[in-house]
Amino acid sequence: MDPEYPGNAKFTIKSDVYSFGIILLELLCGRKPMIYSRDEEQVNLVCWFKTNIEMRTIDQIVDPYLTNKIAPKCLKKYVKIAENCMCDEGIERPSMDDVLGNLRYALQLQETWRNCNEQFDTVKSPEAVPR
Repeated sequence: MDPEYPGNAKFTIKSDVYSFGIILLELLCGRKPMIYSRDEEQVNLVCWFKTNIEMRTIDQIVDPYLTNKIAPKCLKKYVKIAENCMCDEGIERPSMDDVLGNLRYALQLQETWRNCNEQFDTVKSPEAVPR
């Protein structure tokens, strides 16, 4: 929930941005926002994410399924998008248009990386070597 909500009892467009940031995190980490059976520091996904941002250990919370499937530059951009969406103060959060634009850019980074890797694999494979 938007951290500003308890103080003003209002949801705003920036509250939606915060909620969307949580969805981005769920996708990145492959888990729900709250898991009470986890270690205390891992119960709240947002707190765990922010702690790992500070410690520069974000790679430790990424869903293992994504390992070697997401471009490093795309991951960095995606993490920054999620982090910006979850600023404590709504005024510091981006607009949804900005979020969408940044996600499109992250997708371009991913597609470029994937295309480069596919070309490299084609060149590397024995079938691609002329005889």
